[in-house]
Amino acid sequence: MHITKTLKNDVLVCSIKGEINIDTVNQLRDLFTKITDDKTSKVLLNFSQLEYIDSLGMATLAKFAQQLKANSGELVICSMSPKLGSIFRIVKFGNVFRIFDSEDEALEKF
Repeated sequence: MHITKTLKNDVLVCSIKGEINIDTVNQLRDLFTKITDDKTSKVLLNFSQLEYIDSLGMATLAKFAQQLKANSGELVICSMSPKLGSIFRIVKFGNVFRIFDSEDEALEKF
């Protein structure tokens, strides 16, 4: 997994490439710890290059979203493949995150 971070206005955009699974989830947790330590409140995950996410990765996302929300922040997701989108709908993650089709749309709605 490779993560690229950019700041657009006051939103931290993290583009994730590859897979989030048992072998890579600690890299994601480290990112989320740094974001929390830096007191960043607006986080956008761009999944346009994410190929796969397992249940441990999904649980990590949900936990981080709760942490941000408790600190008046928000985790938003954009640009996921139809396959990932259907998984997120099945587990009702649309109730946990706002999910947008594109990065531009997500940034506009933040």
